[in-house]
Amino acid sequence: MQQYRTLFLRRKFDENDQPVVRDGVGTAGIEAFQIHRFDDQTRTQLEQHLEARGVLSVLMLWTRYGTGKLGIERLKPAPDGKDNPAAHEFEEWEGKIIAEYLHRHDL
Repeated sequence: MQQYRTLFLRRKFDENDQPVVRDGVGTAGIEAFQIHRFDDQTRTQLEQHLEARGVLSVLMLWTRYGTGKLGIERLKPAPDGKDNPAAHEFEEWEGKIIAEYLHRHDL
């Protein structure tokens, strides 16, 4: 059975619902979970995550065992205004996530 590692890059907000800023730069965190199959429940959960405030990017990573190939699906929610920075501000984070996944699976 193929498993999909799903990672959300999400902006962090403080207890007053204000973006957390360090050294003049907004901060973000990575949330991860496994998907074992795509069904209606999984689709609903993904939609809820994509609609949540602060989502910057979603990466779905999987390996094709036996072939040594990596599959990547990258989703970016539509910008909702001032909360979402330009793509180049977090593409480096996505690269680090992918590199770590490749290393973990010896690809």
